[in-house]
Amino acid sequence: MSDYEKTLYAIRGIVDTYYVQAHPLPALMHMRRELTGHLFYLTSHVKPAFKRKEISAVQRKWQMSREIVVAMQNDLKAGGKATPMNKIEVQTEALDFVLQAKKEEAEAAATWEEVKEMIRTTHAVIQAMTQEIANARQESGYASYLDGLGDGKPQQEHP
Repeated sequence: MSDYEKTLYAIRGIVDTYYVQAHPLPALMHMRRELTGHLFYLTSHVKPAFKRKEISAVQRKWQMSREIVVAMQNDLKAGGKATPMNKIEVQTEALDFVLQAKKEEAEAAATWEEVKEMIRTTHAVIQAMTQEIANARQESGYASYLDGLGDGKPQQEHP
């Protein structure tokens, strides 16, 4: 398992744990801290994912262009009428290596989108945790305030 996959696995585990049930304040704060750390490590995968996405697109275009040039040169060597460009492009698109290059490009684009969405949604989960922590602190403070209002004597219902 790569570092990227380990980071995603850890983030999903924390989110799953958070989502399943309510947690006491210390546990919630610990989960938020852990999730924030994993988010930091996830952002280290932004550059490689984007680079892979861009390079795969460039490689596919370069391979297709190279194949088109080869086809055009073959036409010149044959000395006959040149093959129309749209026909050369269609023939090139039908080659196995172009299909493979398109698959690699799609995989790289999917990984890039996954990184972006995981960062975005992890921010949203951290924000939800932060709000829940703030609410729990407020409720705790209010309960402490109410406890301090009593004088310790039981009150009678009727005089």
